[in-house]
Amino acid sequence: PQNVITLLIGLVLLFLSIKFLSSVIYSQLIGPSKDRLKRYVFNDPYKSFGWGTLVTAGVQSSSITTSLIVPLVASGKVKLNNAFPFIMGANIGTTITALLAAFNRSEAAISLAFVHLLFNLIGVIIFLPFPVIRRIPVMIAYRFGALTFDSRLFGFSYIIVSFFLLPFTLIYFSSNNSKQQTYEYEVNYLDASTGSSRILFDYELHKSKTKYNLFSGQKSAEMNVPDTSVLIEKNQSQLIGPDGVINYDLNLNTFGQSGQILLTSDTSSYSYKDIRMSGLRFFRVNFDNGDEGLFWIHNQNKLVVKSEYYDYQGQLLKSSKLLSIQ
Repeated sequence: PQNVITLLIGLVLLFLSIKFLSSVIYSQLIGPSKDRLKRYVFNDPYKSFGWGTLVTAGVQSSSITTSLIVPLVASGKVKLNNAFPFIMGANIGTTITALLAAFNRSEAAISLAFVHLLFNLIGVIIFLPFPVIRRIPVMIAYRFGALTFDSRLFGFSYIIVSFFLLPFTLIYFSSNNSKQQTYEYEVNYLDASTGSSRILFDYELHKSKTKYNLFSGQKSAEMNVPDTSVLIEKNQSQLIGPDGVINYDLNLNTFGQSGQILLTSDTSSYSYKDIRMSGLRFFRVNFDNGDEGLFWIHNQNKLVVKSEYYDYQGQLLKSSKLLSIQ
């Protein structure tokens, strides 16, 4: 509660200070000051851009410079064509605050600050040097202003769509909204030799497909060349483990090319070091050659967590188990 109150007080003081500063500056621009303002600030696009950048960087707030320009344009003291370069300068000036805050911070913070600067700078490079292109946003603004003057609902709808619906929709569909994990396995054979495998899977949250890359052995893992790469849909009856992709059918009780499911359970668990899994699906499978297989499966991720293969005499032929999750 104390943090909420502090936040509300800070927001109120921010708006009051912007209102007060804008009122004071605006009052000084009436009369002879208005002509000096036009002559020294708005008579040239590049000069207007420079003043917008300088003033905004000085006060470290584009809200102040924008709230100053809007009433001047609305009252006709400054033309929109002349104010547009000033607003572009304000967009550049406001990035200075982010750059100052990012220094002596992490590399990610500095990278993000430069992305902010470059994004606004590219817009300036596109619009500022070319008068024909510079007039396009101004004409659109005039048109939108006329429509909003006729209908306040249009202006409200524009704000909702442009600042809320459209950005969040684009963020949702363009962001890497995925879960990436790497499963590292140890594989043991009858002759007491051991091997390794790893499975990298990428699950996109707004899609129903998961991409799996299987690396068998150290050489392929280091080379980043997968032995198997497959897309598995959420509703498909497929699994992937150190042995590759396995198809199964619970209606026909088939498992792989020659396996018959004898027993299933959804209450199994697995633990190894700091790995704790519960609610795993367990399969006991009998193969045509008489061998038997036991499989512990993470059903949601469609991954074999642990497997054991036995011959008809009960001797362990091969096994694999999950060592780590990254």
